[in-house]
Amino acid sequence: MVRLKPEEAAVVFDLIHARRTVYRFQPMPLPAGVVEHLIEAATWAPNHRMTEPWRFVVVEGVAKEELAELRGELARRRAEREGRGLDRVEAQVAEFREPAVYLYLVQQVEGDLVRQREDYAACAIAAYIVQLAAWSIGIGVRWGTGLMATAPEVRRQLGLGDNQEIVCFLGLGVPSDGQLGVGRRSDHLRFTRYLGRADQIEPALAELADDGAWLARGLGLRRHPCFN
Repeated sequence: MVRLKPEEAAVVFDLIHARRTVYRFQPMPLPAGVVEHLIEAATWAPNHRMTEPWRFVVVEGVAKEELAELRGELARRRAEREGRGLDRVEAQVAEFREPAVYLYLVQQVEGDLVRQREDYAACAIAAYIVQLAAWSIGIGVRWGTGLMATAPEVRRQLGLGDNQEIVCFLGLGVPSDGQLGVGRRSDHLRFTRYLGRADQIEPALAELADDGAWLARGLGLRRHPCFN
């Protein structure tokens, strides 16, 4: 087991807290090799029984332009079907073109329902690893699902097999300046129940309010701005 130094561990927590979804990107390519490094990192996601259920499809260049055209066509069809105007379609297509690269994360669907659920979770973790790793080197990521992950036309364009399902697609690029939002999360204690140590709950909650001292001590860390 790797035990980081206090200052190194604090950087990990800072990275988790600092990550944001990026919606607007600068018109510039990614450095060579970046996508491959991110994919390699993603393959270290935990996966039960070492099924390695992920498949990656990198969409860039001409293929990305074709995907953007498909995005526009699908959006126009949906707007007409729902009786909405086409005003937003061109803007949506322009936004879709902004990321330098799209990385589709695909699940190889095999086995019973239990394995399929485990494999889906592993693929979602792999996608999160891409986000964290990208953020650490200044690359923004936009996680996408919906129409461009479910339409049969998208599946055909990506060349997916019958036993492959899109988990998400990640738009990667250099973030535009000044457009990152402020992170908002509810207090984690709202979602947490403790079993088997009721006598310890109240003291723990009291210390948690003290600048994260409880968390810092539990991790074997000294006080650090990460816990302020």
